[in-house]
Amino acid sequence: MDFYKYIKEYKDLYECRLWIGDTLKKPSHQGLKARMYGEILEILWKGQRELIFQKRWEEKEREDYYTLWGHQIKTPIAAIYLLLQREEIRNRMELREQVFLVEQYVDMVLQYLRLHSISSDLLFKKYDIYEIVKKAVKKQKVFFIQKNLTLKLQEFSYVMVTDEKWLLWVLEQVILNAVKYTERGRIEICMEDGILKISDTGIGIRTEDLPRIFERGFTGYNGREHK
Repeated sequence: MDFYKYIKEYKDLYECRLWIGDTLKKPSHQGLKARMYGEILEILWKGQRELIFQKRWEEKEREDYYTLWGHQIKTPIAAIYLLLQREEIRNRMELREQVFLVEQYVDMVLQYLRLHSISSDLLFKKYDIYEIVKKAVKKQKVFFIQKNLTLKLQEFSYVMVTDEKWLLWVLEQVILNAVKYTERGRIEICMEDGILKISDTGIGIRTEDLPRIFERGFTGYNGREHK
């Protein structure tokens, strides 16, 4: 599923509804032309309602399908983890790393599915950001070990209001990318003047690519060369 394409279509539909509602007004005078105009309006409104209903139904069906798929695939992933605990399996660490990546991608799909209703999935509380950072780092520890990377996590105390689950997910993606594109050296995480900084000694991003880093699917020159 192209999630972003789906969201764009949904927003376009919503804007279309607003446009119709703002521009198509019922005539104030009577007569044959007025009745014909009114009938056209009714047809448009009926089509609009049917289109909105259809899109909502498709949205619900798609969300239910991929949510079910995401939860079902976690069962064989858990079984593979158990098998990888056996000492006699060759390349156990490498296999565990790849299974972990699959699990990360499944979680990413489930998180994307929740984005359209994110407001109902948020729980804002005061959290110690350092503790959330430690959780994110711990989840990626297998990659630090596999690539022999050094982690420099500067201890700090910073409390803010946030949603723990979503912030943790964002941090996991940033740290995972830092590890992915760092072949040797270290990754540093610190808090300076209320800004959480995550830096690495990896391939970096070209200056000319910086304006496009938030474009969906954009890799950049260094990312393509790294592959």
